[in-house]
Amino acid sequence: MAAGGSAVSGAALDVHAVLERRGFTLDAALAARPGETLAVMGPSGAGKSTLLAAIAGVLRLPRGHVRVGERIVSDRRSHIAPQRRGVVLLGQDPHLFPHLSARDNIAFGLRARGLDRAHAGAEADEWLWRVGLPGSGPHRPGELSGGQQQRVGLARALATRPAVLLLDEPLTALDPETAGGVRAMLAEQLPAAHTTTVLVTHDAVDAAALAETLVLLEDGRVTQRGTVRDVLTAPATAFGAVVAGLNRVVGAVVDGWWRAGGLALPARGAAAGDAVALFRPGAVRLDTLPDGTGTGALRLAAAPGEWVGRVSRLEQTVAGIRVHTAEPAVAVDLPADLVAELGLAAGRPVRLRLDVDAVRLLPA
Repeated sequence: MAAGGSAVSGAALDVHAVLERRGFTLDAALAARPGETLAVMGPSGAGKSTLLAAIAGVLRLPRGHVRVGERIVSDRRSHIAPQRRGVVLLGQDPHLFPHLSARDNIAFGLRARGLDRAHAGAEADEWLWRVGLPGSGPHRPGELSGGQQQRVGLARALATRPAVLLLDEPLTALDPETAGGVRAMLAEQLPAAHTTTVLVTHDAVDAAALAETLVLLEDGRVTQRGTVRDVLTAPATAFGAVVAGLNRVVGAVVDGWWRAGGLALPARGAAAGDAVALFRPGAVRLDTLPDGTGTGALRLAAAPGEWVGRVSRLEQTVAGIRVHTAEPAVAVDLPADLVAELGLAAGRPVRLRLDVDAVRLLPA
């Protein structure tokens, strides 16, 4: 984004949204190239849905602007109605017309744009085939599964060839298998449609599978943006590290050693000053102490990458249990049966060993 929120040359979508709602301030800028899919991730309450509502025109901007192509659709002086922006917003609920068939739901937007009934119906059938629902045209939404309804909603959105498609967590309400199928369909159809897309998601899989660019939004402000790979490889915030599945520990390099809490690592050429250690939870081994108390650590000779911490909480994961420890805050992934065998619980002191070769030190 250009300094001061000025227009970005060549962008299909250029946004600088500034507004306040019930004590919350959104001040976020983003831009997307023609045909690009841009993912937006952030914790609950970060302003992701508010940002999409501002782009769609559901919320009016007292400051900032929204530009679609070469046209300003929202700024301090003007506000073009949502239906005249060339922007389509689709959320978890596709909001299909319950009394219309799948074919007629898709054809509705086409008819509204002047296409005759026969051609609109034919194009609707084409889109049903594209989203993997051939032969489902006569069925009403109540006769379709949640995943099928979402596919019809996406077909209806794409059939109108919007300049910008806004997807607000469209896969959240679906079970993992259904979400995977819809995700695969989006990965095929979004590039084919050449529609600029902004995808709000809570799942890094969506960003990795569908987007070229990833924007992290926290507390109403953009904290990081870049290619999906770059952001997930070097997250700049604690939230970004969670998204990337990494531990991100802030420490300092002094006299050739990086230290944070009880953890010390060789700096390996890192400059003195604040630095961040990035490593995967799987790079850490965890054991109980000999006598089950922190005093057991006094009898242990600590090597680089070994320290004593304390369990702060346990979290269920798909593959087992993530053990969160303090002093410093580090997550360790363990099988559920091992957690039971070790008797891990909040407050339990533990010994941790980190593979120093699995650590990347970056300037804070």
